[in-house]
Amino acid sequence: MANETLKKVFYAGVGFVALAVERVQKTIDDLVKQGKMSEEEGKKIVDDFVKTTEVKKVS
Repeated sequence: MANETLKKVFYAGVGFVALAVERVQKTIDDLVKQGKMSEEEGKKIVDDFVKTTEVKKVS
């Protein structure tokens, strides 16, 4: 019973992280299209966000 609850919480967390990364990517893409940020800057921000998120998932 507790194992199933833990699995559900884990999968919900993974889904939340995936959604957050998708939204950050979309925001960065919009800023790049508007010329407010270079593609390189946007890629670095998204990469840093993903790395930070992965570190927190492991911890």
